[in-house]
Amino acid sequence: YEISYGLGTLTIEPADLTITADDKTKTYGEADPDLTYTESGLFPEDTIIGTLIRESGEDAGDYAILQGSLTAGDNYAVRYDSATLSITRASLSVLVDAESRDYDGTRLAGVSFSDNRLPEDTLSISYASALFEDKHAGSGKEEFVLGITLSGVDAGNYTPNASATDTASIFPIGLEIGITAEDKTYDGNPAALTSAYLISGLVGEDDVSARSDSGYFSTSDAGTGLLVTANVSAFGDDAGNYIANKSAAATATIHPRAVSVEPRDTFLYIREGDPLPVFAFNYLGWIPGDAGNEDYTVRRNSDGVAYDQASDESAGTYTVTPAPSISHYSYSVDTGTLHVNPF
Repeated sequence: YEISYGLGTLTIEPADLTITADDKTKTYGEADPDLTYTESGLFPEDTIIGTLIRESGEDAGDYAILQGSLTAGDNYAVRYDSATLSITRASLSVLVDAESRDYDGTRLAGVSFSDNRLPEDTLSISYASALFEDKHAGSGKEEFVLGITLSGVDAGNYTPNASATDTASIFPIGLEIGITAEDKTYDGNPAALTSAYLISGLVGEDDVSARSDSGYFSTSDAGTGLLVTANVSAFGDDAGNYIANKSAAATATIHPRAVSVEPRDTFLYIREGDPLPVFAFNYLGWIPGDAGNEDYTVRRNSDGVAYDQASDESAGTYTVTPAPSISHYSYSVDTGTLHVNPF
């Protein structure tokens, strides 16, 4: 045989290499985790070089993990299976600073907030309701904030707590109580009958009433426009929400007391030159213990001349008229009669 030989070609095809990226997760604000992968088809003596990359972005969401610069060289045909980096929302710890306030008859509360957001982030915090545990005045009262939500360009990166609590005070407010005082007839005692009423400060339909305890005139003497003072207080289911004045004042009149004055002896007899007898009177309606003024006048009916013991012309009939002068009383007087006979 005569052999004729021609040259041929051996072609070495790249081997198949599968690189599969691993899914990754991180919380908003944290550093990226290392991007890792698994491979299938790489010969032991060969190596893969380069790094994976991901889509750019730091807001909460899903980002594709890309092949980046990963390669095993020209001896491999790489089949790359991508993965996902998920950035989850960060928990936002919203803290409530409850604001103390004056009592207003409601549970409504004022609040301000603080939180642990990243310094550069922009957020606004809203809420559905902020209420005290009840409407009543007191210290260390619990306040409940419900329905906390976020807005702003970075709101989607956070999940806030839905509710929060704090404590604050509701301060009692002023309540003005007045009194009215009843006129009375003089009785030698400064005690006064008073009634209390609310002047100002009551909120809405609160259950609060006023009362007066002990009332006193500034004097026990009769007179008009006399000052009366009394201890006052508030009571009722809502009275604890108020600070009321402890005393109040008004004016009233103590009218003079009617007294009937009558002589104990209706008729008396003496002779000219005799000293006047002692005339005594009964004071009907007089307050026991009052110092009386039992003055009287003795005047002749015919000419109004007062009896004169030294006169030899004093005979006649005289009227004895009581002349009390204490202003606490109004007087109704009966007169007596003195007969002076001549010698």
